[in-house]
Amino acid sequence: IMKRYWPQLLLFSVWIIFFWKFIFLGKLPFPGDLLVAEYQPWKSESYLGYLPGTMPNKAQYFDVLRQLYPWREQGIEMMKNGQWPLWNPYNFSGSPLLANHQSALLYPLNLIFFLVPFPIAWSILVSLQPLLASCFLYMYARVKKVSETSSLIAAIIFGYSLFSSVFLEYNTIIHTYLWIPLILYAAEKKYLFLFAFTLFSSAMAGHLQTFVISFLFISVYLLLFTRHRELFMTLFITLGTTAVQFLPTIELIRNSARINLDYSYLVNTLLIQPKELLLTIAPDLFGNPVTRNYSLAGSYPGHALYIGILPLLFIIPAIQMIKKNEMLKFFSMTALLVLLLATNNPITVIIYSMPIPFFLTSSPTNMLFLYTFCMAIMSAMLLDRIRISPKHLILPALLLTLSYYFHETQLYLVTLVFTATALLMFKKNRLTVLILIFVIAGDFFYYFQKFNPFVDPVLVYPETKIGTWLKENAGYDRFWGYGNARIEANFATSLRVYSPDGYDPLYPKWYGALLTGSTRSDAVITPGFGETDFMDKPDRLELLKTLGVRYVLDRDDNGSTENTFPPDRFSLIEQIDGWNIFEYRDAKPRAMTTNAAAVINQYTPLYKTFTVTAGDDTEFVLSDTWYPGWVGTIDNEIVYIEKYQGALQKLPLLVDDFTVSLQYHPKSFIAGGTISILSVLLLFIYKQSIKKK
Repeated sequence: IMKRYWPQLLLFSVWIIFFWKFIFLGKLPFPGDLLVAEYQPWKSESYLGYLPGTMPNKAQYFDVLRQLYPWREQGIEMMKNGQWPLWNPYNFSGSPLLANHQSALLYPLNLIFFLVPFPIAWSILVSLQPLLASCFLYMYARVKKVSETSSLIAAIIFGYSLFSSVFLEYNTIIHTYLWIPLILYAAEKKYLFLFAFTLFSSAMAGHLQTFVISFLFISVYLLLFTRHRELFMTLFITLGTTAVQFLPTIELIRNSARINLDYSYLVNTLLIQPKELLLTIAPDLFGNPVTRNYSLAGSYPGHALYIGILPLLFIIPAIQMIKKNEMLKFFSMTALLVLLLATNNPITVIIYSMPIPFFLTSSPTNMLFLYTFCMAIMSAMLLDRIRISPKHLILPALLLTLSYYFHETQLYLVTLVFTATALLMFKKNRLTVLILIFVIAGDFFYYFQKFNPFVDPVLVYPETKIGTWLKENAGYDRFWGYGNARIEANFATSLRVYSPDGYDPLYPKWYGALLTGSTRSDAVITPGFGETDFMDKPDRLELLKTLGVRYVLDRDDNGSTENTFPPDRFSLIEQIDGWNIFEYRDAKPRAMTTNAAAVINQYTPLYKTFTVTAGDDTEFVLSDTWYPGWVGTIDNEIVYIEKYQGALQKLPLLVDDFTVSLQYHPKSFIAGGTISILSVLLLFIYKQSIKKK
């Protein structure tokens, strides 16, 4: 068994080494260190013996904390309760949940969340990414007749490259592209159901830009190298199965505040600048954000060019060999195209000046995953063909010279690994290949462990005194934090309390227009600081009043006085460990008529009912965000929900007492679900028709 399955056992062994802290120590791949060090309310409390706000942290993955983890957790919780995860009532005064593609709530591997506690399931999904990616790449390389040893080396490159390391804990991007080699494997073997399942999984994994790029790449591959009508039919039928996710997502994109990136910022900051191509051989040449010495304007993940030293050792000397092989030529041209589109050059200066929809709303460097894949599979194919000679030591010698000249430790390290690899390649047998694999894996491990936090489970959104108070006392009323008491947008979802603020580009644009502090990615009420700033902004006070913000949080270190919170308008109702909780007396009820508050009978994410006492010329107002798909009824008769102040929900009433209900019933989800079901049936029918031929 060992002899037969040694490649799989080796890949599994490498995975254990990378995730030993999770497997053996129970530490979770989650940025809890950043959570308790930088964000309220956690940074005001002590954890693991550290004083408040002093936890050492790697300063990575803030979007995991504020978006990806809370959204998935809330959605899974709703599904466990028998509800479709369509709406998030906690942020943006309510916003679509499933329609936000990054929630990844229909991803097939989410089954794990129904088997083990959420933090463990999240960590399992994080850890599975490089293991699945490397195994799938190995399978594809073998079906292309690549040797076991070369396939293993390519699998390690694809699964553990720098790009994979720096996007690991997002738990979406890698899950989207790790399926590419298995999709191609299924295409080569003509396994139609596997082809459909893997393509669907990629589509549902939570990163739309990555999937679109993957889909285009796969389509071109099929066109050039398979040309089987059955595969193309399966490809387009599978697209139909994704409608349940994509139709609501398209509706949200059309109604969102998201706009194209600023041209100058995109070209001069997000794109890889010419000098930054040196990161291909030395990832930390310009520092690392974990060690707080990163000197580039763009993000470190956005410059993740490093795929190890092995491909660079022989791909350039093997150019003639690439020209003679159509598949190698395809992969090399794809890799060059990705590099072209991800770097600042005369062509991209022109391309990105044009209003290209969709692609200009996210960083173009996200497509580097495809560069990694192409270089990995090229490494596998070329490694079987090339003969290592002394000329391959020229590049290590050049690197050594540069290291000495620039006194750059990073280049010394790269040179050492490079030279060791070159020397091992002179004599290729199983032992030297095994050593080579662990040299390559060790190189990647250095950056992996440096960048990614693994934390004690206690740091996964631990209970806080102020959070507990809000959950037990705030009810359906919203809260807002002043000055140092500000709790960042979207943490309300984790706390399961209600906030007017939100953080995500895909929020309804009319809600952003209502709030005073909105930007491309935030819809927030303008933060305030100082003794008098709070009362000096009447527009902000009016917003807090309109949106039913009954509780305003303050902290002792704000230095607030009665000038900040006048006693005639704000009542101090609780003081907890440095936190002060004021009741804003002018705040309107969450649901009300012209004459009085409405009684909330039921308030769930998808269904709300109210008892209303109406009078002459009365209207019912609910301070939740208006969005297509909400259906209102008065005594079981459907009525149209209008916009109040351009963004909230309003229903006209007559004279009498009524029961008002609102239900989220989006047509985009119903239509998408119908198309998906029909597409699944069509896929089975099509497969059966092929069998009968």
